[in-house]
Amino acid sequence: MRGLRRVVAWPFVLGFICLVRTQGAAEVRQNFATEVHAVFAARCAGCHGSDLAHPEGRFGYVLDLSRLAANPELVIPTSPQESELWEVVHRDEMPPRDSPTGPLSVEEKETIRSWIAAGAQKLPAPLPDAAQKPAGVQGAAKRPTATEVKANSSSTSRRRAVGSSCARR
Repeated sequence: MRGLRRVVAWPFVLGFICLVRTQGAAEVRQNFATEVHAVFAARCAGCHGSDLAHPEGRFGYVLDLSRLAANPELVIPTSPQESELWEVVHRDEMPPRDSPTGPLSVEEKETIRSWIAAGAQKLPAPLPDAAQKPAGVQGAAKRPTATEVKANSSSTSRRRAVGSSCARR
């Protein structure tokens, strides 16, 4: 009977391990997308941002990771060595030496390479404002003004006086 339990239990154990590993991989990919977006925002969007009238090299969507990953002329998901984006970063062609943001650090380059190697995932969709707040919460609590505090404290002291006189009766 013990042998049968072991035989039946192993597929469940292995399935659980695979599930945990898959979830961990998805989290890593999400983190690469968040990190690479931060690198692109800090180092690349000044010349290649969508808010520019004339982005450099007619490439103005560096912060749109979905569009960037879908362009086979720039990114081959899971293959950094075949991706033009990685090649220009790796050869220190981007950002250029005279860039106001300066060169990429080794860590920033590795973030870009890892993002491409992990499949060039898009950013997770942000939650709508209503979904981020608990039900019934409209916004941050308003801080009372000095006048409101004074009015509250005087009415509280009146209530205490009334309450104490009632208690004495």
